[in-house]
Amino acid sequence: MFSMNVARWFLAVFVFSIATSLASTSYAADLRTWTDLTGKVKVQAKFVSNENGKVTLQKADGAELEIDLKKLSLSDQKFIADLEKNAPENPFKSKEDSPFKTKPKETTTKPSTTTTKPSTTTKPTTTTKPKETTRPGGSNKLTNTRNDGKVVAVTQPDKAWKFDVPAEAPLRLKGAVIPTPKKADFFEGAKGLVASPNGKYAMIGYSLQKPGSQSATSRLVVCDLESGKMSGEGVEEGKFAPLAIHNDGSQALMKRDEFGFGNQDRVEVWNVGADDSSKGKSWIPYSATTGGNRDVAWGSFLGDDRVATVSGGGKLIVWDLDDLKAIYSMDMMGGSKPAISPDQKWLAFTTGKEVGILDLAAGEVVAMVTTPQVQFPALAFSPGQKRLGLAAFDRLFVWDFSNGELYREIPYQGIHVGGNLTWPSDDHVLLGNRYLIDLENQVKLWDYQGAEFAQQFGGVTWFVMSDGEKPGALVGAQLPAASVKDALAKAMSAPDFFVLKPGTIVKVDVSGVDAAGKDFVEKALIARLKEAGFDAGPSGSIDLIAQTEVGQQRQISYRTFGRLGVETYNVRDYYSRVKFVYQGKDVWQTQVGSVPGFVRLAEGETMEQFLRKSEKFNFDWFGKLDMPKLLQKPSQAVGNSPVATVGVTKLSTSGVR
Repeated sequence: MFSMNVARWFLAVFVFSIATSLASTSYAADLRTWTDLTGKVKVQAKFVSNENGKVTLQKADGAELEIDLKKLSLSDQKFIADLEKNAPENPFKSKEDSPFKTKPKETTTKPSTTTTKPSTTTKPTTTTKPKETTRPGGSNKLTNTRNDGKVVAVTQPDKAWKFDVPAEAPLRLKGAVIPTPKKADFFEGAKGLVASPNGKYAMIGYSLQKPGSQSATSRLVVCDLESGKMSGEGVEEGKFAPLAIHNDGSQALMKRDEFGFGNQDRVEVWNVGADDSSKGKSWIPYSATTGGNRDVAWGSFLGDDRVATVSGGGKLIVWDLDDLKAIYSMDMMGGSKPAISPDQKWLAFTTGKEVGILDLAAGEVVAMVTTPQVQFPALAFSPGQKRLGLAAFDRLFVWDFSNGELYREIPYQGIHVGGNLTWPSDDHVLLGNRYLIDLENQVKLWDYQGAEFAQQFGGVTWFVMSDGEKPGALVGAQLPAASVKDALAKAMSAPDFFVLKPGTIVKVDVSGVDAAGKDFVEKALIARLKEAGFDAGPSGSIDLIAQTEVGQQRQISYRTFGRLGVETYNVRDYYSRVKFVYQGKDVWQTQVGSVPGFVRLAEGETMEQFLRKSEKFNFDWFGKLDMPKLLQKPSQAVGNSPVATVGVTKLSTSGVR
């Protein structure tokens, strides 16, 4: 179950960092520990050379070792790349070299598998891309790919959750209406909206299969978000859905999208030009599995030379795009959608019981926090990387990305998320392509109706709109508009719009709290209500109900700092809950468990002793509870919205009004 006791969750044994600087090639003469890609084999040696992808190392006894560059750990590959990047030009030419001629640039070193590796293939552009003629079944169709990359362990890391939020502001675009071609046929439907990692390009995917027909076609529309114009379009045979678009706007990552389990298994790279397209590489990432575990549920470009995919069963694989070999893999929750941070360094994922952060370059889990059991969760970072959100079933969780502390837990009954969580700003999320949530006030703010898909790119929320037989549009707007903020202020002044707002009298019910803490909890909740601007009294118009409950025994694993492996213990959580109830309906609730994710032991204390001490109710949590600022009537709806919101906007191909 979920815990808001952040002070206990994120206690770590030690937190440390090691800063390394490669100021010169003198480091090549020092002995260091080298590790193979599996992490199982290590050796102490100094770097000698890297020629044609063959790395020569020398041990302290003078013995030389040779290893393929790609068989070294990613950190070692980066070490060599940095070393070569900073190496001074050799002033000693061989006698065969003419001092009057420019020495050609070395091209023999095989690039590493890090995100900074230059691509070994020329990326086509929308103006100069040569026409690809190979179709599935041709020489670039690769289906028997090796999955021999290292397996990433999904365990509690040794360090506490701690990240630096990027100081640079993300790309900021202006909202615009970008016309798109009309649908090719009545039966053609939009299949998705994706953006390039740099936020400069967006791609809309469509597919068409007429009733009774065995054939299908897929169409792509690429939009240049900086210029506000359509920049590419292409049509290919087969039923495919878009996964990602490359930073240059000319390559699309697509997946097969036929009906039935196991029929979304193929991934293809398409080249998209100004008015044409062609298919490139094609492979089945999870060919060894069957059914839904074989399907590709998510995918993304990682720089120029890597691709990430996630199966329906929850297996993440990071691929080398040049030869389609697996670099590393990791298991996460099946049916979940991970998220990549705006700075492209981190991948957020969930196991179903935890949310974790994966270092994409190193292939290591570097942070993790316990969460409640969730179903079909979707993760997303805020535009400024300030926050991380998880939307699942009927609840939204938001963490402060810098330290992993829970910022908000907001119920949203009645909203079908559909695996789509979008951040219009660091303070607002858009659920189900339409519902805008104000995080500060914890209120369902606005309903934007009519869009097929919605995503945030470059500080702008973009909606995919269609208009029957007429041309469609990609409509961008900065949310929330000033008029929406004004409407919220007006609603707050209305007498009956919100069941909880500043000045509301709340009835506190602690009858479900363990007798040992009942008096303390009641006083603590009354104090928190007053601090939030509410009053407490027996005749309150809304109830605040507190409860405590002893959970079932379960197993939890911990890793001790400086040691290999994990230790498993049997523990029992003691839960504390709070909920607001209006006329018999729950309108807001949250809870905390007693078992921490990270532990700091006192001198001479064992883990078993610590855990036994944690098996008690956390009454102090009630005194630190973050109260919602506003709560709407559960049945209140505006216009034809099925969910209670402050207001409604009907979108069109003309824009957001």
